[in-house]
Amino acid sequence: MIPNWMLLPGTGIDAAGYDALPAEMCTDIEIVDGAIVVRPALSRPHQKIVRRLANEIRRSTGSDTASLSVSTPAGA
Repeated sequence: MIPNWMLLPGTGIDAAGYDALPAEMCTDIEIVDGAIVVRPALSRPHQKIVRRLANEIRRSTGSDTASLSVSTPAGA
């Protein structure tokens, strides 16, 4: 069963509609072309890898605010 808050008008949701949603709801969704997309929770292994990567960047740069640029081949 779809929750009532996910039932959208034919035009979908716009920025004003998104801003009107409760903040705790917006942490788990995205709006793509007017449609609500529910983001799945990240897995524990994913979180561990991200934390290890952040720790390594901090260790190697000596900064908590270092930026990292990553490029991938088109279509990857």
